[in-house]
Amino acid sequence: MTENVQTLNEQEAIAAWNAALDRIEDQPSWIAAARQAIIDAGLVFQGTPACRVARPRLMAADQMAVDERVITAATTALLAAGRRLLADHTLRRACLGGWVDDGPFADLFYLDPGYSPEIVFGRFDGVRRADGLQLIEFNGGVPGGAAPNDLTAGVMQAWSPFRSLAERYTVEVPAIGPCVIASLLDAWHDFGGTGSPFVVFAVPNELKDRIAPGLRFFLALAARQGLETVMVDPGELTRQAGALWLGDRRVEVVVRVFFTSMLASLGERIEPLMAAVRAGEVCMATSIRSGLYGHKSLFAVITDPDIALDLPVEQRQLAMQHIPWTRVLADRETTGPEGDRVKLLQYAGQHRAELVLKPADGTGGAGVVLGWETAAEPWRDALHHALGQGVWILQGRVPLTTEAFPLLEPGFPKVAFQDDHNPIVCNGRIAGYMVRLSATSGITNLSTGTGSVTAAFLVSGRSSGY
Repeated sequence: MTENVQTLNEQEAIAAWNAALDRIEDQPSWIAAARQAIIDAGLVFQGTPACRVARPRLMAADQMAVDERVITAATTALLAAGRRLLADHTLRRACLGGWVDDGPFADLFYLDPGYSPEIVFGRFDGVRRADGLQLIEFNGGVPGGAAPNDLTAGVMQAWSPFRSLAERYTVEVPAIGPCVIASLLDAWHDFGGTGSPFVVFAVPNELKDRIAPGLRFFLALAARQGLETVMVDPGELTRQAGALWLGDRRVEVVVRVFFTSMLASLGERIEPLMAAVRAGEVCMATSIRSGLYGHKSLFAVITDPDIALDLPVEQRQLAMQHIPWTRVLADRETTGPEGDRVKLLQYAGQHRAELVLKPADGTGGAGVVLGWETAAEPWRDALHHALGQGVWILQGRVPLTTEAFPLLEPGFPKVAFQDDHNPIVCNGRIAGYMVRLSATSGITNLSTGTGSVTAAFLVSGRSSGY
């Protein structure tokens, strides 16, 4: 069962926004203009507007401070889990298979990236519930979701309901993109660089159709701030005279915009880049090691009391309060969600309605099996299939919350969407949130075809009158 967990302050702000929508006189013209603004902003996914709703996610401003404490604990736990896996070959094999050890660039997982914090930026996927933010997984690298939030926020700030809300409340609109650029520069300066570097976003050609639309947002933002950036296939980079080059330009910072699991398949195309990284000739802001922190098995390391971590007890306890029970799928005994000893496969077969099965290195919701939407026999088949297909994890179900959003259609009909609430982190701090909505599925990725994005606004205070 899903729950609605809004505070009274949020409910009042939502009512004020909805009332302002109702006061719009020429709705068809207003809606047509709003839809066109969304398209003009580049908020298009697979040919359709990525934002289908007429309201942002409104949340109490003081909630961000609460979430910040959770994110600090979770990030600290991820780093501790990564250190433990890199130091323990047996545990590493059990949790990662050959993901680290069997590739040609295994040594780079152990290389100090040359800056702190190790996680320059990334995104936690989560759900904000009555018991706090629940974090489902972590996505390292350039944070997908920054562009949808910032672009949607820019469109919605021009709407009359925003102006009406701002007359009654203090409304903060987090801008994530500038925080991403700032953290990139911080990494460069901590690396020992000075001034404004030449930055290359390394995107393999086979990923450009998928990644380029969102990445152009960062390129344009960097240009407005006077930072020179370019997007190229990593095979276009060369190494000579103790430096990395793009044509006749020396490259000072590289942002790796491809999955760590692609390292082997890219082969010779990334040899110059990797050699320059090994030699400390270039600052790679999304280090190879940072890719480890996005591997879903790290949540299994964090939440398994059988695995010791170099982490203060209170930090680990706080992280475990906000990360669901997670285990690497195997035919073994372990600690169950209630602290009792269970046979993992047997437990999984008996508790499918409480579990999710997913590939530990999957992306975009691919391969995810929701136990509560799966019959007993297909669930058992999925479990046994996964046992022979690399590393998979079982994770405790985190029910999505539901919230009614007005559609961007005449009359602004209210539709109950399941939603997630995903903090985007820069230098260990929350820069803002990516909010995804789904009308039909427990998976909120836009690739399901039923979803929408919206912006997250922070609301505080209330004026007299309503």
